[in-house]
Amino acid sequence: MTVKEYQLKAILEVESADEARTIAQDWQSWASEQSLSYAELAEFQDYFTILAAPFGLTEEFQENGII
Repeated sequence: MTVKEYQLKAILEVESADEARTIAQDWQSWASEQSLSYAELAEFQDYFTILAAPFGLTEEFQENGII
């Protein structure tokens, strides 16, 4: 699966912190097997930065290398 094929759930559709964590964990597992450019990583980082905020997960995502 390529970066363009990897589908992240729309941020407004994520209903809980647990769901946000699961999305981040799944992505992190997938990303660890990819060769991503800095630009691609930056796009994902933007997504997870926005996703983390409403659920108070910013610090947790930073500690786990998601953002």
